[in-house]
Amino acid sequence: MHVLWLLVIFLLISSFGISLKPKLLSLSYNVDEDFVYYSLGSIVTCKTVIVINSLKAGGGSKYVKDLIKLLPEIEFIELSTKNEIDHYNFASASMILVNHITNTDISVTDLIQLKKKTNLTMVLIVHDFFWIALTNPRMHIERGTWLNDNETHGGYITRSEAHPEICQFMTSMDYIIHQSHFSKIHHDRYCHFSSQRTKIVVVQPGDQIVKRESVFFRSVTDNKIKLGFLTRFCEYKGKEIIKILQHLYPKYRHYDIVWRISGVNIPNYAESIHHFINLVYRLGIHGLISLNKYGETYSFAITKYLNSQLPILYNNYGSFRERLHYHQTLPVPHNQNNPDNTISSLSFNQPIYSGIYEFFQNESQYINFIQTYSKGYDYYSNDEIFQSACQLYEQFLDQIIDIGSKMNEQESQQIYQEKIKQLKIPNKIYLNSFYKELLLPYYSNKKNVFIITSKINITLSSSLSSSKSASEIQYLDDDVHYRSNLSLDELFQKTLQTISSIRRFAGHCYIILVDNSILHPAMELTLRKNVDVFINSPNNDVLQYYTEESNHHGFAEVAQLIDAYNRFLRIMKVQSFQNVFKISGKYSLTSNFNSSFFDGIPGMIFQRDLRMNESISSSSSLSSSSLSSKRYYDTNFYKIEPTYFHEYFHLLKKLFLEKKYFIDKGFIHLQEILPKALNYNFTESSLVGMFVE
Repeated sequence: MHVLWLLVIFLLISSFGISLKPKLLSLSYNVDEDFVYYSLGSIVTCKTVIVINSLKAGGGSKYVKDLIKLLPEIEFIELSTKNEIDHYNFASASMILVNHITNTDISVTDLIQLKKKTNLTMVLIVHDFFWIALTNPRMHIERGTWLNDNETHGGYITRSEAHPEICQFMTSMDYIIHQSHFSKIHHDRYCHFSSQRTKIVVVQPGDQIVKRESVFFRSVTDNKIKLGFLTRFCEYKGKEIIKILQHLYPKYRHYDIVWRISGVNIPNYAESIHHFINLVYRLGIHGLISLNKYGETYSFAITKYLNSQLPILYNNYGSFRERLHYHQTLPVPHNQNNPDNTISSLSFNQPIYSGIYEFFQNESQYINFIQTYSKGYDYYSNDEIFQSACQLYEQFLDQIIDIGSKMNEQESQQIYQEKIKQLKIPNKIYLNSFYKELLLPYYSNKKNVFIITSKINITLSSSLSSSKSASEIQYLDDDVHYRSNLSLDELFQKTLQTISSIRRFAGHCYIILVDNSILHPAMELTLRKNVDVFINSPNNDVLQYYTEESNHHGFAEVAQLIDAYNRFLRIMKVQSFQNVFKISGKYSLTSNFNSSFFDGIPGMIFQRDLRMNESISSSSSLSSSSLSSKRYYDTNFYKIEPTYFHEYFHLLKKLFLEKKYFIDKGFIHLQEILPKALNYNFTESSLVGMFVE
């Protein structure tokens, strides 16, 4: 029978796409542990912003991570597979941000159907030319693979037109966010957008500010010039050019050219600007190189390059042209299909920053350089474009040598350190106000969160009453007796009173109702309308057992809270919490409630439950000395410290798995079990009782 249970659980987990996790507290496998670690029901959501995202690294991944980090008041949920999209409950979602779907089983067709099905505001964030490079919306299924880097980043050159269904997808968007005019100009060539339907905006992503006052040339010693290529070393980032330059220029004049390449001969750097500056300083780098094959829609690396104050050799096309030069936006011809000509829609003037050196002006020069070099010396020694590019590279090296060779090493290091100190470049990401305006309907100030634990539909079954002796029944929590004496409708009304009192006296709050009752649809609908989130698990056998049948009812609420955490609470961000309160459904707030009382008290807050002590004393055969050692605290209403929120629920999981220990030690009621599990590490206040009745 036990083996059959394992098989059923495994099949259920597999069907929901959940991978088995290692057990942390025990080597044995049983239903209780499965309950603690997994929740097989669909996730219940509050008003959330859904992010469809498959990127785990790179600028597109950083974009989403920064957005989530900088807007902690918003609940973001990331979905990265078709299975997750198909099983997600979008009923209470607010908006869908489409970040990227490369290397997933999600197709453009799936996104079109999702838009039609949910009718939610959908926002496309453009990071590259992935969308226009797709030959059809289900290309990955037919080909068996997604686009490669050259296709993804060079699509604006290789594709003359976009697939009709790709255009249908893009024109169905409510917003399209480009990170540069370069990106917008080229995407607009492929699809005809209705100004009333799709709002197309150019907004830079969250990034560090640029503080570059003047270029810094460091001293050149040991006849070595050290060049830094501090971005991903791959073909579309310029790997081909770097290898050619390494081959053509192992030395220049009488200086050795030494390359420091991220992920090749030096480690990848952290995102921190301070870490980046310390790295280039420690490695003694004289100049930084960014020679991408295709135009970048944006580049977080170039921001760091600029803040390093070092000279930069770059390709002057893509977003670099507009980010590094003063420019004016001009009208774009509607039917313009030539990539080289569309760039003329931006009028560029002088560079904004000093110490930046242009290499190539367009992609065709880059490609010509590669092709000419591959033909051999006779070709590239006579090719004007090739020779012109080499001269620009040599001018870059000449500047580093001519200035750096006249400087003292120690003096150079001191000047660089003082320069960085004076600039005071903040290690902070700044987010354009557009994002807050876009997400304003889903943006809020910190709220008091109330978690209501309830059991509205409870029946002490005949098997329960007949199989238990009077001495066994006395160990059932008072909550069971309380609820067994009320009708279903009375318990329902009592729960609504709890909710109403919170709305009335707690003001700016967020209410989560937790239950495991089979309810009439009208009842369930009423509850859902009156709370922010209703987590109901009527078919959970573990909850059913502990809330209705077990001798040890003290673990019933623990089980409910664990289920609620697995299904929803685990994805909540504590930064948006002012306070968190747990309240039982049979209690209500009073007009005395004042959340500011809890603001100044760190940690969890409980009140001693003296009535419990009296109740146990009058019905127990325990000696007075044993009773005096019992410490009961009211678990009907208490504060959970927001910064301890996730740790608290992990403690509940551990408590549940170790329940035999508590039972063997004579801990029966939650009022004694929970404080003991917390090791009494909380604030005790007799004033808590003023706030509930």
